Amino acid sequence: MLEDDVIALDGWYHRTQEALERAESKFVSKNGSWEFLYLRLFYTEEFLGWNSEEWPNYMFYSALWVFTPALCLLWTRHYFPMMKRPLSNQRIMTGCGLCIPLCILLFFAAGRVTVAPLPPGVNEMNNFGCCSQGFVFPHSKASDLIRWYESKKIGFVDMLTEEYADANHETRWAITPSVLQHVGRKSSKGDDFGKSSKYHMSVAEKLWNFEFERGDAESLREEEEHGRVASTGYR
Repeated sequence: MLEDDVIALDGWYHRTQEALERAESKFVSKNGSWEFLYLRLFYTEEFLGWNSEEWPNYMFYSALWVFTPALCLLWTRHYFPMMKRPLSNQRIMTGCGLCIPLCILLFFAAGRVTVAPLPPGVNEMNNFGCCSQGFVFPHSKASDLIRWYESKKIGFVDMLTEEYADANHETRWAITPSVLQHVGRKSSKGDDFGKSSKYHMSVAEKLWNFEFERGDAESLREEEEHGRVASTGYR
C-alpha cells in the first residue's frame, strides 16, 4: 500500500522482496509463525530519538557510567597505597564528577540516530514508526484490518493501523534504510503549522528519511541490475 506523495529508490522492489524474506525468517525463528502485521517501507528518524518514556533507563545507565569508574578508582586507592597520591579526591571528582557527565551530555546531544542508528536490513519497529507512506501487508491480515477500519468508521489510516497493532500485540517490521522518500507538503490531518512545525516548514514537509538521501544513484542502478539478473536470469 503506497501513498501518492513518495518517490522510490532504484531497486526498491528487489530490496523489499529481500526484506520480506528476512522479516519472515526472523519472525519464524522467534515466534514459530510468519504472520507479522506489516513491513514498513518508509519512516522518519525524527521520532526515533531520545524518548521521554525511557528516561528511567537513561538515568540509570548515566548514573552507572558515573559511579562505576568512581567506585573502581576508590577501591584501587584503598587496596594499593601507592595510588593514593595520583588518585586524589580532586582528580577522582574531576574525572567522574565533571568529565564523564560532560561526555554523557555530548552523547545525548549528538542524538540517538547518530550514536545508535538502526542497522541496515530489517528491524522491529513496534513504536514510534511514522507514517503511512508505504506498507506491505500479508494477505492474511488484510481482511482483519478491513473489518477494523469498518468498525471504527472514521480515522486516519496510520493511527488506526497502529491502534489495531497495539490492541492485538502485533509485530511490525521496517526496512532500513527506507526505500521510499516522502515529498508531500500538505497533511490530511488539518492544521499543518502547529507546535511540531519548524524552520518555516509544515509538519508534512518535515516527514523525511535522512538515510534515503545517502543513496548513490550509480551504485543503486548496479544493485538493481544485479537484483534483476538474480531473480530472472536475464539482463
